Amino acid sequence: ANGKQAVALFRDRVFDLLLMDIQMPEMDGLEAARKIREEERKRNGKRTPMIALTAHTGQSQHEECMSAGMDAVVTKPFELQSLLESLNAVRAASAVTSEQA
Repeated sequence: ANGKQAVALFRDRVFDLLLMDIQMPEMDGLEAARKIREEERKRNGKRTPMIALTAHTGQSQHEECMSAGMDAVVTKPFELQSLLESLNAVRAASAVTSEQA
């Protein structure tokens, strides 16, 4: 899959969570995340939790992911426990945001 396909799928379906690889052909995960966040604003404003998957470990990559609209960043290769911790953190943050709305 690629970033363009991810955005197209998001337009047609509702997802509970998105795992977004940063390195994809045609459109990278950062641009796809920005476009998905735009779609959410047009649709209803409901934010879908999104976790970036990247092989880059630097702080600048983490900041770039977060500014693109990601809710968490997991570095590849990753252990299942690391992904589960990020999923739980994003889910908990999403629940708090939903309660405040």
